[in-house]
Amino acid sequence: MPGSSYLYSRCAVKSFKANAKPLLDVLSDESIESLREFRILDLFKMPVIQQNIPLLYYLMKSYSVRRNAFLLGKCYVKFSVNEVACILGLPNRGREFHFQRSPLSKYKHNDLVQEIDSLTIEEASPTLELRRVNALVRYVLAVLLFPLKGLKVPTCILEIQGLDDFGAVNWPMAIHSFLHSHFARMSDVAAREEMTNLGYLEGCSVILVVWFFEHTKLAAPISEMAVPRLHRWSPKISISATQCSELQVKLSKSDNVSKTFFFELIDSLIYNTSY
Repeated sequence: MPGSSYLYSRCAVKSFKANAKPLLDVLSDESIESLREFRILDLFKMPVIQQNIPLLYYLMKSYSVRRNAFLLGKCYVKFSVNEVACILGLPNRGREFHFQRSPLSKYKHNDLVQEIDSLTIEEASPTLELRRVNALVRYVLAVLLFPLKGLKVPTCILEIQGLDDFGAVNWPMAIHSFLHSHFARMSDVAAREEMTNLGYLEGCSVILVVWFFEHTKLAAPISEMAVPRLHRWSPKISISATQCSELQVKLSKSDNVSKTFFFELIDSLIYNTSY
């Protein structure tokens, strides 16, 4: 089983949270409440889930295009839009968002970080507060939910202006579609050789890590009832390349894999509601 040199991801939760913290610290109580209402605040408070690159590689190799599902042991398990909603805590409703890689803007991730830094001055004004919230929305979309391999920011992300725009979009559907666009391509490349470079898995890859642990019994959540589901898992949880080589045997035991989330009905009711 290959190590980190065979797959890459730009979804880095630790730096995402660290870069945003100074600006969150100077936001007004009203802005914090607005971020909570639109369920963005939970994303900044998520545990620092590791990238688990060997596990992501294993999942890409186990994806079946014909079944549109991942083979976990003896079970084919689908990756659904509602699961994305339950993991991130974003509602599965709203208008469609068609992610377009091009045209790319002049911005990269570092430019968004510098923008955040420039807004951390301890000054209070409605205009400044609006700029702070808008900067955080762009940062969430570009750096956590739709990170690209070149750390570039597409224009379609910058067109989302403020919380009302953010709240009008079905982000779970958009994120699910974006991740799915990689599965078939990577699975096809991986099938050609036992160990091959798959390149970048773009998008919010941490969702797949959590999804895997939600469907298996290889690790236990630290808080089984936490909402959203991303908050149920320890930042220490990880599977090494060596452990990945043993996964197929472990997952072949029928009691180690579940095709559905626990409390799935409850989560579906929560995350299919409006703000």
